Amino acid sequence: MKTFKDTEGREWRLSVNAFTLKALRDAKGIDLLSVTEKESGLMGRLFDDHILVAEVAYHLCQSQIKERGVSEESFYSAMAGDAIDGALTAIVDDLGAFFRDAKVRGVFVDLVTTTRDVINKSVDRMAKRLGGVNVEALVDQVMAGHGHRPQ
Repeated sequence: MKTFKDTEGREWRLSVNAFTLKALRDAKGIDLLSVTEKESGLMGRLFDDHILVAEVAYHLCQSQIKERGVSEESFYSAMAGDAIDGALTAIVDDLGAFFRDAKVRGVFVDLVTTTRDVINKSVDRMAKRLGGVNVEALVDQVMAGHGHRPQ
């Protein structure tokens, strides 16, 4: 079981097991075990869709949520920024440990690593491109296109 903290500082312990995975699939139609299937697109969606991460975390923490009397709104309201990242890490780490076959676990770890690498390199590339933007020159171009002269 892996843990993460929400924005309220509450620590949550994810529980990826047959019961919680079945409950998630039955309630939301999200089959986390299909994450290794390219056609499902689930791995990319997990890394891209913050609401999906919160939704999965909500279902994997359901027993604690009930025990603590935390409302659905309170849980979701405390899922942002580092909490989403922490929940995603906990989800993929615990899910990887769930697979019974060591070979599948290895493939899953490779898939997660590759996905993270692609995202990190994409973000680095975007940051470089944005860092090289001359904002003043762009404003001058826009203004000139509207009949205004740069000052």
